Amino acid sequence: MITPYVVWGLIQADNAGYKLASDTTIKRGLERIRQLMESRGDGQLSDRVYLMYVYGQRNRLSDAHWAWLMARSPRLSDYALSLALQMAVDRKDRTNADRMATALRDRAVRDATGLHWRTGSFSRWGEDPFETTAVALDALVSYDRVVASAPACHRKVEMSGSVQSRNVRFGWAS
Repeated sequence: MITPYVVWGLIQADNAGYKLASDTTIKRGLERIRQLMESRGDGQLSDRVYLMYVYGQRNRLSDAHWAWLMARSPRLSDYALSLALQMAVDRKDRTNADRMATALRDRAVRDATGLHWRTGSFSRWGEDPFETTAVALDALVSYDRVVASAPACHRKVEMSGSVQSRNVRFGWAS
């Protein structure tokens, strides 16, 4: 399933102002992603969520797709839940974003190395806690940026320690 990675990279390049060889490359790639998205079911949740995430970079997901995703959000891997949280932030769906951010924080593994997330549950590669943690933190930072701008809320994220310790502490106050 290389198509979504290529299309995501092309979208990032286009957003950065790079000229693509063809004006239809991204459009055709997104159409293929839509087809792949439709062909994935509950047996490939993480794959389908990643496809939905990339598709959503240029197209709004239909209400039916969003309802499908929200109905399955408790079963998503940490990685897929992080992408779903990012999509909720982008959609300005505060209710689901709040619920998913809480679930993502609750899933964090705290051990001697610090705080991290583990599960990706993709069909074609193994679990990578470093990649999953990076995606989870990115989604939480995007969420907190939005929540912190709400007048009734105050959120604080502290990062401490060296690169080797990878310690991250979240302080939540309302």
